Amino acid sequence: MVKVGRLIKGDKGSLYVSDDVFGFIKSFEHLDKNDVVVNKLMKKLKYFADTGFVVDNIRYEGSGVYRIEVEKSGRIIGFYENKDFIGIRWFFKKTQRLTRMQRDIIASVQKIFANHSWVIAINK
Repeated sequence: MVKVGRLIKGDKGSLYVSDDVFGFIKSFEHLDKNDVVVNKLMKKLKYFADTGFVVDNIRYEGSGVYRIEVEKSGRIIGFYENKDFIGIRWFFKKTQRLTRMQRDIIASVQKIFANHSWVIAINK
């Protein structure tokens, strides 16, 4: 069972993520010139949630699973639950074709979606 927590509440949807995806998103944090923590990826994901995840950066992977393209080579793999996006796994995609490992990640998320083996836990 994969636990997910709400990371972003947007105007038209929310983003729920697993601990795995949360760590991936946090890895984009850095300090700006005024020593303020900034995360460009969080701003982008907030925009996606505000629009209800109706953007060009989201592609269908089959069996109810989608990928969000982030920061050129990053991918968040998940699915929709009503108007919310549930991010379960992630990977970096450096070539045009998916590798065996990337296909396995997508297949694992498809299995989690099909078996409904995820639960919303305490919000992050």
